[in-house]
Amino acid sequence: MLNWQKLPELVTVAPEQPLAPLEPQNWLLQMVPLQLNCNDCSIGNYRLGKVQLLAAADGAEWQLQRFTTDYKGSKFNITGVWQPDSALGKSQFNGTFYSPNIGALLAEYQLSSAISGSRSDIGFHLNWPGAPQQFQLSELNGKVQFALGDGSLTEVSDQGARLFSLFSLDSLVRKLRLDFRDVFSKGFFYNKMAGTLTLHQGVAQTSDVSIDGVPGNLSIQGYADLVKRQMDYQMSFAPKVTSSLPVIIAWMVNPATGLAALALDEVFQSAEVISRIQYPSPVVSINPW
Repeated sequence: MLNWQKLPELVTVAPEQPLAPLEPQNWLLQMVPLQLNCNDCSIGNYRLGKVQLLAAADGAEWQLQRFTTDYKGSKFNITGVWQPDSALGKSQFNGTFYSPNIGALLAEYQLSSAISGSRSDIGFHLNWPGAPQQFQLSELNGKVQFALGDGSLTEVSDQGARLFSLFSLDSLVRKLRLDFRDVFSKGFFYNKMAGTLTLHQGVAQTSDVSIDGVPGNLSIQGYADLVKRQMDYQMSFAPKVTSSLPVIIAWMVNPATGLAALALDEVFQSAEVISRIQYPSPVVSINPW
């Protein structure tokens, strides 16, 4: 049992540096059982909190039976296996990640400041040829499903769409709670965000990312090439401009009329009567590292 442990920061290989040919790692099949319990661990500047690890080999395969972290309520859980074959074998890992505030966690890790707030639930199934330590982005395959709670994209300019939130039924609830962040703060506030990423040889594709935003609904489809650091995507935005104000006025005049207005308002939004704005994007290069 370790009460505190700080490991040196991992050294990454520059993308332009050629990698040595991979070799089978059959020594993993004879690896002794490994068990770790640490109350406060970190790797470099990344705090992991409480860590538990259990791994063992049985002569036929190497298994990661448990790897969990718990830091400020953010919980990471992963299991996996490496199975040998006539070549490099195959690594497969399944896991979940939960955080009560993924925006704060990413900011603390200095990984991103684009998301503010947001509870997160993420599940993933990943695999690649070779042993676990032979991971390469160009060989990464699998699926990632994610769902985020209310928060904001703090580095997004909505080009005036924030004005629409004044007339949004969802926004009205926040106004009653004296929460005016969606009007006066920089960013795109949303109630939820969800989607699925399918990975094949380092390319992440999606066709179902949806954002239930305060000013409107945003859908995204396209791909991101993690190896070439390029992305090509299309966004579709449907502003919520039919909501709240007509309903409130009708309710003040006549409650029955207000109910009818509310019903029509929901029909309009469901049918997307308001024009949907398309944002096609050419292939662009990104450099998040």
